[in-house]
Amino acid sequence: MPSPYFQDRINWEATHFVLHDDNSAGFGWASEWTQETALTFDRTTAIFLWHFKDGSGAYAKQGDYISDFGMLRNYFAKEEASELKDGKGKPVQPMTLKNYPVKIELWIGTADETTGFTTETLVDAACFESDTIEYGNEYHFSSSN
Repeated sequence: MPSPYFQDRINWEATHFVLHDDNSAGFGWASEWTQETALTFDRTTAIFLWHFKDGSGAYAKQGDYISDFGMLRNYFAKEEASELKDGKGKPVQPMTLKNYPVKIELWIGTADETTGFTTETLVDAACFESDTIEYGNEYHFSSSN
């Protein structure tokens, strides 16, 4: 089955974050892939790099391999979690009311338990451009400038 997408990109509508009033978080990330990329980068991983207001970063892996996004997921991949990972793959939840995501990048790379995350090819980026967030609201990204 051919991909319905004409470019590899972050799906903004399904990529979001929320901070709950107990300071727990919810992160969601989604991507769209072309058939060519799914075939070319079959044994690599889609990695989301979340950039926070304080300059820190955290990672989220999407599935095992980009090739799985083809026939298995109709070239659309979506994941959610209550925490992200640091560069070595350990769980982190860096979000607070004053330290929220300001940018997200979609990378092609590798991610495993021994080496952590390695970003190799930047695919897309999106920004969150607000001066504040509130508890319980779901926020989405938009085009990066």
